[in-house]
Amino acid sequence: MKEERLKILKLVEDGKISADDAVKLLEAIQFKSFDDYTEGPSFDERMRDFSQNAQDFFRTVGEKVNEACKSAEPKVKAATRVVVEKTAAVVDEISKSLNESLKKFKEEAEKQEAPSTEENPDDKPVEN
Repeated sequence: MKEERLKILKLVEDGKISADDAVKLLEAIQFKSFDDYTEGPSFDERMRDFSQNAQDFFRTVGEKVNEACKSAEPKVKAATRVVVEKTAAVVDEISKSLNESLKKFKEEAEKQEAPSTEENPDDKPVEN
């Protein structure tokens, strides 16, 4: 970077660029890629690696979720079948109980409506 600054100053000295242009060039090289100051892969390379790793990770997660859903499907279907069967059994029990209660209720109502032959064997009106 020192060499680049010296070259820019030489261009100003030789009159090939203006001082304003030199300032712009100096500012530009001052903010040159961070990669020049670090060892190892460049920022762009690290970003490509990160992006690839993220894609691989999410692809793997997606595959695992898909596998889990596929393996859970038969279990969910079986559980649903059991719930439906038990619900049907409970509904049948409630229906039977209601029918029995309705039958008893009708029998009681008929007893109360029909005159008793034991109390009035001659079918004469009962006096109060």
